[in-house]
Amino acid sequence: MSFSPAIEFATEGAPLMVGDVEHVQHWTGRHDNGGGVTILYGGIGLEKFPKELAQTAKVGGKREKKLKTTEEADRFEADLLRAFLARHPTAKRPSRYPAYSRWFVGTEHNGVYAAGDAVFEIDRKFTSDLSAMTKRLKGDLAAVEFNKKHGARALFVGLQGAGPGEIANTVEGDALVIACVLTSDGTPKGLVSSLGTPKRPKVLGSIELHGNLVVYPAAFSGPELAQHSWKTGSIVEGFEQNGAAIGPLHVPDQSKPGGAFARLLPGAYSYGISRNHATKGGLFDAIWLWKV
Repeated sequence: MSFSPAIEFATEGAPLMVGDVEHVQHWTGRHDNGGGVTILYGGIGLEKFPKELAQTAKVGGKREKKLKTTEEADRFEADLLRAFLARHPTAKRPSRYPAYSRWFVGTEHNGVYAAGDAVFEIDRKFTSDLSAMTKRLKGDLAAVEFNKKHGARALFVGLQGAGPGEIANTVEGDALVIACVLTSDGTPKGLVSSLGTPKRPKVLGSIELHGNLVVYPAAFSGPELAQHSWKTGSIVEGFEQNGAAIGPLHVPDQSKPGGAFARLLPGAYSYGISRNHATKGGLFDAIWLWKV
């Protein structure tokens, strides 16, 4: 089996998504997917706040406020923070963890406060495509519908650890292989040439593809990927600007490519995974997609 030039990538261990750009453009990643936001909060003196913030005169305990949109949650959280700081004007978050959900009074030690110095806390929970998919992902490899309105589906790869790998498609455009390094002594050698050695694995399922494919960490949304890789607001637009059969994709805070885009023949593809293949300096698993 002959491959077009392969893309070396690195993963932080988060699941990878493999899907058509037409579907991935609807992927929200780790961000709010519009399912609503819940603010969780509590603190000293909360029962004396205005009713819309206190909710009850009960002393102590936590409150919940469910809101429909992120914008509504932002406004409620800002009102809540102003009220808490008016009562505890010296309260601060730890300098070591400036985004922490608790505020403290007292003296820091090595950038943190004692737990007993906490005076209030504000946290939020929301549903994201990533969290919903993670709950539904059974095993290491599965096709999941993540947006019913648009009928959007993608193949998700549940990686067990961080590390390097290679992504390549065949010259004919009828198959794609993702090699994820499991163990290595330095940089594995001959990884690309080793891709043709394993036989196609057992079929785990199938997925229909238009052929405009991206492979990248599922934590990021389609617009995030487009902006970081192509400086465009649309992943579809970014893909259309490139004529190559395969190319790198970049993700925030990572110097090495975090994935790749590839052009395959449109149609139904089987998928599967073969394990523990040897290459000089290490072992790798191979995720396969091949045209039915």
